[in-house]
Amino acid sequence: MWCFRAFRAQGGLQDQDGAARDEPRAGGNGNSNDGNTARRAFRSPAEFAACTGVDQELIDRDGTVLQAVSCLHRLDIDALSAYCRRTAELYVERYSHHPMSTTLHKLLSHSAAVVESCHLPIGMMSEEAAEATHKRVRQYRLRHTRKDSRIHTMSDLLGYLLVASDPLLSSLALIKRVLLCTDSRSGLQLLSRGPDDQQSAIGQRVWGLIDALTAAGKDITLHWVPGHADLAGNEAADRLANQAAADCAQEEAPIDLSSARTAIRRWTSELASARAQRHPHREPTPSHDELDRWGQATLSQLRTGYCPLVRATAHRLGLVEDPTCRACGEEEEDVEHLLAGCPAHVGRAAAVQLTSVRFGS
Repeated sequence: MWCFRAFRAQGGLQDQDGAARDEPRAGGNGNSNDGNTARRAFRSPAEFAACTGVDQELIDRDGTVLQAVSCLHRLDIDALSAYCRRTAELYVERYSHHPMSTTLHKLLSHSAAVVESCHLPIGMMSEEAAEATHKRVRQYRLRHTRKDSRIHTMSDLLGYLLVASDPLLSSLALIKRVLLCTDSRSGLQLLSRGPDDQQSAIGQRVWGLIDALTAAGKDITLHWVPGHADLAGNEAADRLANQAAADCAQEEAPIDLSSARTAIRRWTSELASARAQRHPHREPTPSHDELDRWGQATLSQLRTGYCPLVRATAHRLGLVEDPTCRACGEEEEDVEHLLAGCPAHVGRAAAVQLTSVRFGS
């Protein structure tokens, strides 16, 4: 059988290119038949066929299929399926006495289906990219993870790794310059402080993404654009942000202390503005600034109707037991009664009313 002839021919092939074949590695970690050995073998199909006794055409076709399933470009599924079918038929014609191995069967019978199921070129789904990110793992863990607990550290690290290893992001490998537009001036000012001065989790994550893209050879530029100016990209981003805010459970979304303080300040400011619109402040009383502080405070209390100098307010505050008017003894002594309804102060009330008409308040 050809496999025994191939085994006996190992020494000759090793003499030709200096590569060892089927030699055990130290420590029991497999043998010397690694990916580099296979690539060298298929690069020289004539020598490989001479050493192993396998048909050269079959070696050529198997090498072509292996290159196709590691390609970074889109493939013609029908052409790949027909090529693999013909290669399998060639194997059966020339080696019908030797059953096809499981690995070769998977390669020739199922490659087209696997390539068709991938939403990206199949070469981008390789594990080589993930295995080559050990340096980035150390960098992310050192610079862009929280160190207060192992859970936070690993959560942040896995978040960065998921972004860096995303096949859709890796499909942008040919893009060297990236322009990111935003209508948030405050966000740009926050990011301009640098990665080491980011207090919020959002700022740290954004800088982590920038570092990941920069490490991949991208030139990143952040640019401010005016909001609500009919810019297609900005309008699309606003629409997606509003949709996410409406669909996601905001009560369960984590928020850092700085963002919480900002949200509280914004909420209280909006609440005060809305209250001022519902209950607008009156114009200041004429000659208000000419009074001393005690007079200004007393005048403001009288205008609002809550003045501790009248018995009704003092009674609500627990300062007096009886809220009855001290002058007439008939009704509760509130500001309106004292200035306009008390019969004991009719003359003074007329003066107050005349003053009110004169100043238009």
